[in-house]
Amino acid sequence: MSDLDVFRRDFSGILTGCANARRASLCGGSGSGEDLKIMALFERLAREAETIDPAVFAGLRAVTEQGLATRHFIPRREALLAQVGVLYWPKDVVDLVRWIAVQSSEDLDLCRKPVPILSPATQPRRHAGLDPARRRRDISYGRANDFYAGFGIVALLLSLWNVTLAFGQMHDRAFVAGHATVPATIVSIEPTSVGKSSGLARDVVLTFQQPHGEICRVVWHAALPSFEGAPGASLPVVPRSSACEVPIIPSRIGDPMQTFTLAAVLMAGGLVSLHMWGWLLRHPPRPFFQSLWLPPESRRHDPA
Repeated sequence: MSDLDVFRRDFSGILTGCANARRASLCGGSGSGEDLKIMALFERLAREAETIDPAVFAGLRAVTEQGLATRHFIPRREALLAQVGVLYWPKDVVDLVRWIAVQSSEDLDLCRKPVPILSPATQPRRHAGLDPARRRRDISYGRANDFYAGFGIVALLLSLWNVTLAFGQMHDRAFVAGHATVPATIVSIEPTSVGKSSGLARDVVLTFQQPHGEICRVVWHAALPSFEGAPGASLPVVPRSSACEVPIIPSRIGDPMQTFTLAAVLMAGGLVSLHMWGWLLRHPPRPFFQSLWLPPESRRHDPA
């Protein structure tokens, strides 16, 4: 298979992948008219790429000076193709290749080198390729996507953890209600190996007597809220079983209703954040907003 055939196959596959990714971002929805136009554009360009002219391929290889022309699309492929249908609307696949060649020649510091496949009459406008305002907006758009996705996932995980914690609190409260408390004596308090830097976590050594008379000595890892006891002090505990294990400390159980409320708030916040993330994926920057920072001669030409 010749380099030209490889280029046609790979470039067509890349453009088809862009159309499929746009379709997948709709999450099963019908999408707006703008989304459908962009998907149709990529599909048309993919079909045209299968029969791209050898002269265009040769010119692109001359610009990249990197052997097989498909390698040229690896470093900035996502960034450039993400602008197709948004910041730039190519007439055909040849126009798209010309535009990519010009944008990449700027990145490769080859602006003064003649581009073989371009002529002054057909050279695409170099709109906002390095425009600081657009670059800052792209960064803000990406950070918003990352924030909504990250916060949504973390909030949902914390919500599930709090639901589990609340059920544990309910179980401990029911257990304490049906069993008698016994006094436990604090033998020593030392910072844990993990919490020495912050001073919040403690290893508390407790001794207490089981109802059947056995003396137990256990180590309780006390985390937040910070434990304020002192060696020699006493606190009420409820043994979990006849074995010597860390007992239930009623004052440290917590309120299950407050924990359930926190879980509900985190769940709602996570779902809203993921909804916003999906909305941003389905609604990239529109031409109306582009006009706020692009000069009139740099705006795309939309055939519709």
